Amino acid sequence: MAINLAKVARIVPLAALMLAACVSEQKYEQQTQELQAARAQAAAEQSQIAKKQENTWVVAGDQLFPEGGYQPTPSGKQALDQYMPRLRSLHNAKVVVYGYTDNLLVGPALRSAGIANNIDLSSKRADNVVAYFESQGVKPKHHLGQGVRRDPSARA
Repeated sequence: MAINLAKVARIVPLAALMLAACVSEQKYEQQTQELQAARAQAAAEQSQIAKKQENTWVVAGDQLFPEGGYQPTPSGKQALDQYMPRLRSLHNAKVVVYGYTDNLLVGPALRSAGIANNIDLSSKRADNVVAYFESQGVKPKHHLGQGVRRDPSARA
């Protein structure tokens, strides 16, 4: 009986690959349970992310304030007004308003208003948005206005 070595050479690696891919039923069940647990955890985390995103609103400050200013413009107030119904419904919530820096140097007019640098300007912007919310009947448990720098290269 003649053995065709070429055929054997093709079959042996294939057989080895098939055997290597085999797992016991117990191992398969364990991996299935781990996969299901990972999927459940991912779904729970997605739900938490969705809730956080649902309660996070971003409004471009360039729409709210004049360049170098800290009082909301009429169009800026209009942009904020779209959030009023939802904000008024919050009673035991913490509302955080972030004001961002301007990229202009603080001039004499702002200095005379007590604004020494752009961090002060961003804080004043946030505080004025909070004050506007309160003037429109938004009364959550806590309001917080906070100034932040847009980027490290923003001018002081």
